[in-house]
Amino acid sequence: KDMNTLPASYIANRIKLIMKKMLKDYYEPTYTCGESGCNWSGKTLLNPGQCLNKGCNGALRAKVLSEKGVTDTFNYLERLFNTEKIPKVSAEQSKQIKDALEPYKPIYNKLFSLVTHARSFNGYGKVDL
Repeated sequence: KDMNTLPASYIANRIKLIMKKMLKDYYEPTYTCGESGCNWSGKTLLNPGQCLNKGCNGALRAKVLSEKGVTDTFNYLERLFNTEKIPKVSAEQSKQIKDALEPYKPIYNKLFSLVTHARSFNGYGKVDL
């Protein structure tokens, strides 16, 4: 094994953690106070829009992560690990890319299926007829 290559399990775990954090941030946003002197931050809204610090009249703002942003990231990861779809390049470059990917193909296929599975639960961009 090459000493500079990260193990597939490490990469898969990092991608799982990224996707998990994105989904958690999407479904459970963090609210922060907009007042310059207040540093309150939390996940709860007892009084919608009002800071929970005593004496602070600041408004709470949620860090909004859009469904489109989550979907775009998942699409990027899906394309990143798709070894079957190589960009349009010359035949010689295409062969070089395929040869370079060959040792990593099982790893990429595993990561591709992981991302595709997670992405299948995201309904953004699907149209119900």
